Amino acid sequence: FVPLRPNLLLPCASGCSFRRQEAMAPQGIKEVEYAVNEEPDDGVLSSGPPQMLTVLLSGEDKRRCLGLPLRDGLVVTLVSGVGLLTDLFDFSVINIAKLLLEEEYGTMSATTEGLLTAAALFGAVFGQLLFGTLADRLGRRNTFLASAALTMLGALGSALAFPVAGSGDQSIFAVLTAWRFVMGVGIGGEYPLSAANTAEGVDHRSSGQSLAAVYSMMGVGLVLAPLLFVVLLGAGVSYEATWRLGFAAGALLSFGGLVLRSRELRETEAFQEERRLRQEAARRHEAEETTDWNKWMLPLIGTSVTWFLYDIVHYGLGLYSSEILGHNSDPFESAAAVLGVNAIAMPAFFMGIYFVKDNVLGRRDSQTLGFLGMMVIFFIIVVTKGSVWTETRDDEDRDELNWPYGYSYWVFLILYTVQLIFDAAGPGMSTYVIPGEIYPTRIRGTAHGFSAACGKLGAVLGSFAIPAMRDAINVESVMILCIFVTAPAALITIMLTPGYANADLGLLRQVSHDGDDKAIALLYNGSIIRERVCEEYRLPKQPVSRWFREATMAFLALSPLSKPSLAVKEYLEQTIAESMNISEGDGFEK
Repeated sequence: FVPLRPNLLLPCASGCSFRRQEAMAPQGIKEVEYAVNEEPDDGVLSSGPPQMLTVLLSGEDKRRCLGLPLRDGLVVTLVSGVGLLTDLFDFSVINIAKLLLEEEYGTMSATTEGLLTAAALFGAVFGQLLFGTLADRLGRRNTFLASAALTMLGALGSALAFPVAGSGDQSIFAVLTAWRFVMGVGIGGEYPLSAANTAEGVDHRSSGQSLAAVYSMMGVGLVLAPLLFVVLLGAGVSYEATWRLGFAAGALLSFGGLVLRSRELRETEAFQEERRLRQEAARRHEAEETTDWNKWMLPLIGTSVTWFLYDIVHYGLGLYSSEILGHNSDPFESAAAVLGVNAIAMPAFFMGIYFVKDNVLGRRDSQTLGFLGMMVIFFIIVVTKGSVWTETRDDEDRDELNWPYGYSYWVFLILYTVQLIFDAAGPGMSTYVIPGEIYPTRIRGTAHGFSAACGKLGAVLGSFAIPAMRDAINVESVMILCIFVTAPAALITIMLTPGYANADLGLLRQVSHDGDDKAIALLYNGSIIRERVCEEYRLPKQPVSRWFREATMAFLALSPLSKPSLAVKEYLEQTIAESMNISEGDGFEK
């Protein structure tokens, strides 16, 4: 809010301009008290304290408007992405390492295997809830460093694990389970922290693509883990040395991320502004701005339930892909099979950076199409059993796909890989990106952490249910389960996930201070209202795809969040018009 006469346009270095508002400042935003220098005849502000132009701006938006150098987006992405790369590497290591452990220490019981596989997931649930909440109270930087340190500690402890003296060789499984839980707590913190750091550290116009780029680092981690095992086993390294080096590599990656963050990571300006507002309220003995969680309940259900359903499939299949895709008794062949599939699917992780753009698909519609594509592939796998692929009885207890030369195996492999492409470019990316953008700064870590924790609960369920179904019945039953998970996930996405655009994110911080109901209405209806404003004032339409428009209209017909109150609608129309510098008194006519 700038203390100048009404309707004076204030140009900035980016070409944007801001208009004096006659209304009161939003809740929690203090009027600027500085005086300005004399206004020149041409109406352009020539000097004066730059803070006057930036009270409602933050992060890269603030720096851009002041003409200051922008933070290197690549550095922000790398600082956040290295953690997710390490996390997916650590999650994937156990996929093949457990085969080597059984060769050294004997076959695990189903319960022991399930606990070892799911230990990191249980830890991640705790870490996501803990670090997400701490990030909103203590800041992003310090909690980010603590998260990386815990991940490194857990991975290093796993690499140095030995059986408990006097308890038998298989006691090593309990030791590894404990260390992987510690590692999981650190991994869990990476999700809300990397999302908050990226969304608040880059220009809002590119936050979706930046978050998608951070997510794409997971694809690199998924390839590095089996690649390391293929290289080590192919070189004749012993089984014990191989699994220890696999865990140690995860610790080394975490250490590298910790060093990088300690040198490059700074507290986000958006969080510093929120902390300043809290301190100012405390100094004035005023009530701190609070969040009405009841109003955010439906968006939170949308982000958490879809992530829960997605992770049932993703982790349920992913953590056991070495057994689904390869022969269970040969670690090298299993690692090679997982490496081949992940390498083919890895470009899909980077495709999400393109699909997330407003004029392509956007966040919500990438998620919808991804779930539908996965569902179709699972359906094809089920209905083609017996014609293009089969299962063969390998022993008395297991049904195995023909590996490695059977025609049926390669058909199954192609279908499974296509499913991974829909996964990575669709809900894999969007379930991470959307909760990182739609929540206000003051609750972003908590809400993203809760959504991610629900996802990991789904991962725990999938890691127990899918192998149990596979052992008790067959691979076909697993694919049927995946159909019944992805179908409702697509429907919930259509009904509850907001179809917002970059322009809505630019207004979200200001609107959220005016009321949670207004912020939610902006996310769900902002694109449609903006398009109507453009039509009314005969302005060019916003750069969104036809698919985006049609999908948004479908949402308006189905979602309980599609009809804001008249007062909120009028507020949004006025706010959006002002953000586009529209004023009927300045020559704009309907």
